[in-house]
Amino acid sequence: MKKGEETEVNGESALTLTKKTGNGEKFVLHVATEGEPYLLKGGENPGETTLTDYGKKVDAEEPTADEVVAPGQIRG
Repeated sequence: MKKGEETEVNGESALTLTKKTGNGEKFVLHVATEGEPYLLKGGENPGETTLTDYGKKVDAEEPTADEVVAPGQIRG
């Protein structure tokens, strides 16, 4: 990974890290520079993911049987 510039992700200071893959694509991560070094963002459009609310409680419920898909069912 190559250390890049400091930037902001959703109002939080972040350091940009980049790496070129073997096929020439660029892999980009943005890591928090204050507090815990959490991953704040990864990827570039259209495959971008932004992560927020670290440490906050999640109210999750178990899905019903009709909401569950087995891995074998999603293969084309």
